[in-house]
Amino acid sequence: MIMLSLYRYQRVGAGLTRYDPQDFELFMYRHFDALNRIFDRFDFDKALNEEMSGALFHYFSGRKA
Repeated sequence: MIMLSLYRYQRVGAGLTRYDPQDFELFMYRHFDALNRIFDRFDFDKALNEEMSGALFHYFSGRKA
């Protein structure tokens, strides 16, 4: 919900909203960087980082349009 509240958007129909794809990309870039820094700082498993990053990207990319 926090991520979606930061997007620019336009209403496209009853109960439908289209979010700005550039806002989505900027949010993902900034926050994936933060996730990577946490994993690097605490020397967490890189495979787990990739798994979590992929899951987050797929979750949010399906909702960006």
